[in-house]
Amino acid sequence: MIRFVDKGILPYKEDIIEDLPLSEKNKKAVDIFNNYKAHTGEKLLSHFNKYDIIPMSVPAACTDKLSPFDLSVNREYKEQLKYNFHDWYLAQVVPQLNKSY
Repeated sequence: MIRFVDKGILPYKEDIIEDLPLSEKNKKAVDIFNNYKAHTGEKLLSHFNKYDIIPMSVPAACTDKLSPFDLSVNREYKEQLKYNFHDWYLAQVVPQLNKSY
């Protein structure tokens, strides 16, 4: 998870800060995570603190209602994934069923 923060979140944060007016550059960032155990470890939390990132967790069983990515980006991705899986699965099963008869 630390590597994800270093390779993904911190570069994104720096890009956003770069576009801010000078008076806004010293603000803290907020990052929203689901309430997964790996997201709440002391090492990760101190890493966030080191880079002025405030981690906020979405309560269990509420990710699909409160997580911004689940409401926007992930929703479309998950729908496409299901659709493609169904197509793949049918392509695997139908030939097997046809062989049986």
